Amino acid sequence: MMTRMCLLGTLIVLSACTSTEEVIAPQVPPSPVRGFQIQIHTTDENVDAHEMAEQATVWLASLEEGLVRKLHGSTDIPVEIKWLQPYYRVRVGHFRTREEARGMMAKMSEEFPAAFIVPDTIQ
Repeated sequence: MMTRMCLLGTLIVLSACTSTEEVIAPQVPPSPVRGFQIQIHTTDENVDAHEMAEQATVWLASLEEGLVRKLHGSTDIPVEIKWLQPYYRVRVGHFRTREEARGMMAKMSEEFPAAFIVPDTIQ
């Protein structure tokens, strides 16, 4: 009786191993690296930071897709609010080099004249 149960267990395992279902590995987020972002606003008010982040998101969405891809390398440009005591900082983009950030900075300064490039950890 015991031999029969072991054999049945083996068949189940073999059956599971020969499945035609695709196994998808979990997505691992990229490791953070040193890079640059464009800081467009600094405030001590949470609401003010969120309003500016929304304004930046809307402005970025209004740009032509080709221009955005040229300036950032993709059409998905992050707008982030970072709390670094005692201020909220609204930052845009993830750039590996300062030179990459300069192109977007030139365009952003038309809408956000106080914007500047800052070193930061990016994804």
